[in-house]
Amino acid sequence: MSDSLRADLQAPSGDALAEFLKPLASEEILYVSNPGNGGDALIACATYQRFENLGIRYQCMDLDCPPERTRGRILVYGGGGNLVHFYGEARGFILRHHQGARRFILLPHTVRGHGDLLPGLGPNVDIICRDRDSYAYLRGLDMKAEVRLMDDVAFGLDVPAFMAAARARYWPLVSTRTLAWRNAKRLIRRSLHRLRNPFRLRALNAFRTDGERAGRPLPFANLDVSQVFAADNMTRECADEASYRILGFLDGFDVIHTDRLHVCIGALLLGKTVHFHDNSYGKNRAVYEYSMRGRFAKVVWHG
Repeated sequence: MSDSLRADLQAPSGDALAEFLKPLASEEILYVSNPGNGGDALIACATYQRFENLGIRYQCMDLDCPPERTRGRILVYGGGGNLVHFYGEARGFILRHHQGARRFILLPHTVRGHGDLLPGLGPNVDIICRDRDSYAYLRGLDMKAEVRLMDDVAFGLDVPAFMAAARARYWPLVSTRTLAWRNAKRLIRRSLHRLRNPFRLRALNAFRTDGERAGRPLPFANLDVSQVFAADNMTRECADEASYRILGFLDGFDVIHTDRLHVCIGALLLGKTVHFHDNSYGKNRAVYEYSMRGRFAKVVWHG
């Protein structure tokens, strides 16, 4: 391993993402949120807050926007775990837009595979990894794009400021008229979970139930929080509301057992004790080792 790579792989120092993003305040950027579940909503929420705090002007674009709309512009694609074999949205978007954009920035991501795509990206592309495994993998390819290593965006969420603003913005239980039905369904699922969990009201099992599940048996009283609180889309309104409901729900527990990365991150930012498990391909372990171990005293890793 080279000395430069070894130095890059050290634990994060300061707010590297803020320093990277600050120069973008000089002009309006185009922003596309990564699609997904409640965890992706938390990333989008933290991204919007970060843009606002840094004075970055942005225009939100749809995932299926044509390349003509982004040509010659600074284009930012939201952070997440989409550049792996399970999903195709980030790959497809990069393929359509990386050549025409004046600058293409992929916010902190887990990266696995896509060896046919990544070496073909030009020097106008910045790929930010959120773990050492992704970073080392990309550094091992013949990359022309800039490759960087930073924390997942959600770690930078100012939870007290966000929750205070959200409490003033959303109605109790239903949030808004347009979101009332979605929150009614969420309330039903939460009530069913409480009925299954009558003797452990301060502990939550929040294991995933999708294809990234590692195969461990699910507890009887399990609530896949990221699915239950998924947003309809990743506009600021929907991402903020979903994040508010997720954080408010997690705040009702003292101890949380999960293999959902952003359930873990959200709970840690709330000061909860988290028993954290891996997903099916090592994503959680990699982020834990880079951004949590030695930094959050209340996370217990179960490898």
